[in-house]
Amino acid sequence: MYNVLMDKEGARKNMGKTIMVGGKELPIWKIFLYGTISFFSFDALLGIFLILCGSAIDDYTFVGKLASTTSILGLFCLLTMNNILRRESKDKVARVSATAAIVMNVVWIIPWLLIVWSCFDGLKAKCVYPEYPSYRSYGTVEYENARTEYERKEDEYQKCLEPYQDAQEISWKIIGDGIVAAVFLTLLANYLSIKSRATAIVAMKVVALVCGAILALFLMAQISSGWFSVDEMTSKLIAIIGIVFAFSVVTTPILVRGEKKKSGKNEMVDDGGDTNVVAQVAESPKPAIDRAELRREIELELRAQIEAELREKIEKEVRAEIEAEYAAKKDGE
Repeated sequence: MYNVLMDKEGARKNMGKTIMVGGKELPIWKIFLYGTISFFSFDALLGIFLILCGSAIDDYTFVGKLASTTSILGLFCLLTMNNILRRESKDKVARVSATAAIVMNVVWIIPWLLIVWSCFDGLKAKCVYPEYPSYRSYGTVEYENARTEYERKEDEYQKCLEPYQDAQEISWKIIGDGIVAAVFLTLLANYLSIKSRATAIVAMKVVALVCGAILALFLMAQISSGWFSVDEMTSKLIAIIGIVFAFSVVTTPILVRGEKKKSGKNEMVDDGGDTNVVAQVAESPKPAIDRAELRREIELELRAQIEAELREKIEKEVRAEIEAEYAAKKDGE
C-alpha cells in the first residue's frame, strides 16, 4: 500500500501542520509515523520475548490483549499517516477520500479495542448457565422435571446473552466494513494523487480502482449480511478480480518509478500543485552572485542601521536637555 504514495514533497507540504510534543513541534504525519514504527517494533520484540521466555508465562490473556492492541494501533497509525499526507492534494476527490478514510479509521478502531479488552462482558455478567441434572435419577419423574427446568433456564440464559452477542456481532461488522472502506478510500486518495499522463499508468490506475471498488463492495456486502457462501461462478469471478487487482496495485508504482527515472522528473505524485503538471527535477539555475551589488546592499543596510542608532541617540540627548531646562525653570519659580 505504501508504494509511491509517501512522496517527499507531500511530506514537506505537511510540515506546516504541527503539534507540540514534549515542548517540541512535530508535523502531525510524523507523529503517526513514529507511532507506526513504535507499535510494530513492540510487537516484534514481544514476539521474540514469547519465543525465548514464553514458558515462564502462566497466563497469556493479558499478553495477547497487549499484542492485539499494539497491532491495531500500528495499523491505525499507518493508514492515518498516509491519509494525512494525501489531504494536501490539489485533487478535491483525493482530499475528500483521505478525510473519509481517516474517519473510517476511527470508526473501526474503537469497537475493535472494546472487543479486545472485553468491554462488552458486562452485558453478560448476570447470565448464569444452568447446571444439567444428574443422571443418577435418570428415568424418574424427578429427572424429567429437573430436565424441563434446565431447558427453561437454558432458554433464559440464551435470551440473557442476546445483548452481548448482538453487540459483538454488530461490532465485528463495523470493524470489517470500516477496514475495507478505509483501505479502499486510502487507495483512491493515493492513486488520484498520481499525476502521470502515461497511457500505461493511467490504465493501471483505472484497473486498480475499478477492481478495488468491486472487491470492497463485495466484501462489505458479505460482512454486513454475515453470509459468506457464494456460488462457484461468483467465487471464480472474485478470485480473478482479486488477482488483477493485486497485479495492478504492484505494477502501478513500478511504472511510475520507471517513468520518473526515465524522464528525469522529480515527483509523479501530487504535491499540492497542478495535477496535470509533472515537477521538474532540476530547478532553474541560480543567477551568479554580483559581489559589487552585494557589497552595496550591505553598505546600505549598515548605513541605515547607523543612521537609526544616531537618530535615537540624538533624540535621547535632546529630550534630556529639554527635561533639564524644564526642571531648572520649575526650580526657579
